[in-house]
Amino acid sequence: MKRNCTPAAMFIFALGLMIASPANAELWERLKGAASVLFGESKKDEGDPLFKECLKTAADLNKNAPLPIDKVTTFKGALCFSDANSVTMQYQINLSLPGTGSFGQSDLEILRPIVLNPWCSNPEQRHALNLMNIEYKYFDSKNNYIGAINITSSDCP
Repeated sequence: MKRNCTPAAMFIFALGLMIASPANAELWERLKGAASVLFGESKKDEGDPLFKECLKTAADLNKNAPLPIDKVTTFKGALCFSDANSVTMQYQINLSLPGTGSFGQSDLEILRPIVLNPWCSNPEQRHALNLMNIEYKYFDSKNNYIGAINITSSDCP
């Protein structure tokens, strides 16, 4: 399904491409999602009930953002993305870790079982996971990208 893009939408998308760099993974991800919506690459669009529910849930969560979770963790916000096959709810998390930090993706893998457990063991969360994918994107206190934990229903036993 192709969409008609307004000149303003195309300009904003092109401007994003000009200022984006591979080092800014968050911006690249947002641009990929915008391309799906703007240029009709997504079969799960605004009319898809699951995508609508994802957007509504993200908007509700974002009303409370930023939200401190503990001494080092802050929920920054949530986004929804879709492609031809799935919907993804993305949680953006800031980690304020002491020290200069060389915290990276390999360190996030240590957290993976802790993050995964409630999605697999809580019936309500498991139901949501059966419908959509979950992604946690982590950033440091200066909003530098640290890494991501991606969860799908196939990750659960």
